[in-house]
Amino acid sequence: MVILGSMPGRESLEKRQCYARKQNSFWRIVHALYDDVPSDGYEDRVDFVRQRGMALWDVLRQCEREGSSDSSITNEEVNDLERFFLDHPGIRHVFFNGKKAARSFELVRLSPDVRMRLSFTVLPSTSPANAAMRYDEKLAAWSAVRDALDRWTHPNGPGEGSEHFSTGGTSSSR
Repeated sequence: MVILGSMPGRESLEKRQCYARKQNSFWRIVHALYDDVPSDGYEDRVDFVRQRGMALWDVLRQCEREGSSDSSITNEEVNDLERFFLDHPGIRHVFFNGKKAARSFELVRLSPDVRMRLSFTVLPSTSPANAAMRYDEKLAAWSAVRDALDRWTHPNGPGEGSEHFSTGGTSSSR
């Protein structure tokens, strides 16, 4: 399974880390799904998601925007997600970290074969800009990630394959 964000914010781009802004609840939520607390080390956080079969990437390869707000994104260019899904045929579920990631995904061209094998879930954004939703509400919604992973790893479940791969990230922004 893969969790797709829209585009890293300024701090994430500067640090070259997914969800680097301390106020973003992504790492806290993903760890809480497993009754864990995120470590201070970024590589430890990445290893945590990788070991559980999660991949992280962004829908957008480039865009223009003021600050880090998704609402100001313009001139979007999407990543080659068709190639990503072809390279990782075991992926069956795509989770979007927020509505903007899902809307930007509409620009992605996928072959019918790839699209048919995928299911999609839009989750509430972990961004601090999504202040209308409390942490516990976000965590409850994000439990769908744990449910999908439990089905994947359960020997009697339908499974999603046995691939494990590194997380990716967006390399540039205008």
